[in-house]
Amino acid sequence: MNLLILGIDLGTSGVKVGVLDLSTLRLGHVAYRAYDNTPEQDPDVLFESTFDALQETVSTLQDKNHVCAIGLTGQMHGAVLYDRAGAIIPPVINWQDRKFSSENIVEKIKAIIGPVGPQDTGIDMASGLTGAILLGIKENRPDLFARIDKFVLPTDFVRAKLLGRLDPFTDRTNAFSTGLFNTRQSRWHDQIIRDLGLPLAIFPEVCQASQIAGELHADIAGRLGLGKSIPVVVGGGDNQISMLGSGLTSPASALLLNIGTAAQISLVTSEYVRVPGVDTRSFFGGAFALVGASLAGGGSYQWLRKSIQAERGVQITYTEMDRLAASVPPGAEGLVFCPGPTREKPQRKMGFFGNRLYQHSVGHQARAVMEGVLLDLYELYLRMRAYNSCEFMVGAGKALQNSQIWPQIAADIFGKPLHITHFENALLGAALTAAVGIGELENLDAGVASLNFDQQFRPQPEYADRYQDELVNHWRSVLGLMLYF
Repeated sequence: MNLLILGIDLGTSGVKVGVLDLSTLRLGHVAYRAYDNTPEQDPDVLFESTFDALQETVSTLQDKNHVCAIGLTGQMHGAVLYDRAGAIIPPVINWQDRKFSSENIVEKIKAIIGPVGPQDTGIDMASGLTGAILLGIKENRPDLFARIDKFVLPTDFVRAKLLGRLDPFTDRTNAFSTGLFNTRQSRWHDQIIRDLGLPLAIFPEVCQASQIAGELHADIAGRLGLGKSIPVVVGGGDNQISMLGSGLTSPASALLLNIGTAAQISLVTSEYVRVPGVDTRSFFGGAFALVGASLAGGGSYQWLRKSIQAERGVQITYTEMDRLAASVPPGAEGLVFCPGPTREKPQRKMGFFGNRLYQHSVGHQARAVMEGVLLDLYELYLRMRAYNSCEFMVGAGKALQNSQIWPQIAADIFGKPLHITHFENALLGAALTAAVGIGELENLDAGVASLNFDQQFRPQPEYADRYQDELVNHWRSVLGLMLYF
């Protein structure tokens, strides 16, 4: 009998549900349901969308009795609040929040915890992090804060709905994302929490992502046509779960380059280290993840497309933009794109600089945007590279998966082969975590050993040399970047 595991990925703009066949370790049908991408979201809409996607995926199965577990992942940061009766206090507040976690609140937290705090938490406090949201509620909505008995992360909220009860647990990857977790020691940072005047009693208990939280509620199982006693595991944050689903399990694994709406470059390290401008995140098996995050990514390419359409009154596809970009030489003949603000440089302006002779050429603009996004990540990689010696990268995210020119430029800039995946990495990671939790996989390494990469892009020596010898420095000088490595 081929055992099947359902994986759920609760994103910011939609939810995906897929099914993993344990005999092949391949994902089958993936269902998607979109919802409003707003900082505050209706919990009922989020779960109804999740249930609809579950129902679609389950309906494709020849034998529903083969489903043996459910794995979870989802958007990190944010907060889901519960009152003393175990009822949700709507809405779900996600990582896009600026109402509660304002700049003033963030600056106040930084002043209170000082520079020592991020040395333990692995992340600088920022808007949208749970810690900032909670303090913002406490200071600006004391009436609301007084109602809070527990908070959890979005992944935990979905799990609780599946179990049919409040489940006040989270895992280390999601706990990290609050900015209040002592990542170094793998526990809540009691001192910071006390200094902020937050009650420790409202915090969820932290456990392993693969731990079994309980069984799918009988009513939900019945509506889906599934059998009883289906284990649901705790699950984890989408960044680290996506790393796992891309084949990263240990310090010997590849680098991960992900370009979705935003972008990240990530690696696994066995030791807790701090690198300027880079998060040190909780990972699995006692390891840690160094993650260099950029606010820019595919969103920058989307911005360019919308700008072209608004300015010229014509529709243009990403495929056409890619085609025009491929006809432009490396460096876009001096046109430079700055992707905009970073944590270290919040005032940095997005836009085109350098040789503006080509600033109205779609091909030059498109190539400059790709190069600007990738060079931002390359600067972070230079700070991280001492902790990874792997000879290739794994590429994930729609910008890399749906293009031929983005991944080729990436291979040229980084000087490493780039292997592309064309499956839902977060769903795979969530399902593999569940497989380990129920004992069907010995460990995570066994789950990723047979991953297939559909495409490989090798650096073109003449282009790679030009980037390293000339174009990287030109980009730095135009933008006036200060590097710390």
